[in-house]
Amino acid sequence: MNTYPISWPTYRIIRSSVLAALAVVPICSIASDAAIYEAAAAFSLINGNPNGVWTYGYRLSTPASALTVFPNTSVQSNGLSVWFDAAYNPLGTPSFAANLTTSPVYGAGMTWPPGRLSFHPSPIHDAVLRWTSPSRGEWDISALFIGMDGGTTNVSVIRGGEDVLFAATRSGTGANAGPFAAKVFLEVGETVEFVVNNAGSFYSDTTGLEVVISGGCPADFNEDGGIDGGDVETFFHAWEMGEYGADVNTDGGVDGADVGVFFAAWENGGC
Repeated sequence: MNTYPISWPTYRIIRSSVLAALAVVPICSIASDAAIYEAAAAFSLINGNPNGVWTYGYRLSTPASALTVFPNTSVQSNGLSVWFDAAYNPLGTPSFAANLTTSPVYGAGMTWPPGRLSFHPSPIHDAVLRWTSPSRGEWDISALFIGMDGGTTNVSVIRGGEDVLFAATRSGTGANAGPFAAKVFLEVGETVEFVVNNAGSFYSDTTGLEVVISGGCPADFNEDGGIDGGDVETFFHAWEMGEYGADVNTDGGVDGADVGVFFAAWENGGC
């Protein structure tokens, strides 16, 4: 079910009115605008984990290991916002950190400019940023792994937990891996993971990460290439069931705000 739905009578009125008007609504082609998901801009300590399409976690550095979601947060004295696991945290690792302030943050000989996202593996765990596709379609995925400290790390981009789209080793401050860029077709709920591994030693392995994913179209909800009555029916069904794909405003909940975003796009014949 929805996490914060509009009232049921209001919903039924909207649904009935729109469906009654479908007979006179022409089919439109899709406009060029697309959904854009940027990992650093979306990072938050207050939206929970998962945070919409993003999940911050870690797993053993062995094949097919399950992802553990970071349960704890803190704001460090230098201003960094951090996701971590208080039950397992040797020397503060594994972790995700971001500078959510408007000024540079300094620590351990490194600098986080405003908006910088970073992650760090542990002695036996990889740190993992997971993105979950909210809709079926082709997505443009780009990533850059940034050398912030002097250690060596293995970095990778993995689809569905096993399909390696990119893998590289970076070593030393200022030594980046990437950029990686690819078009990837994904079903609803499929995942793409951005991973940092300690390459044998977890010391000085802080790695910056820039990820931007774009594509999809909220108005073309059934992904058939047109904006028409079929999209309304498909959206209503997904919204009633509280399905993940109905979170068209990507705020982590299926609620009345999604109805507004969907219909604004649908009425304008765009994304």
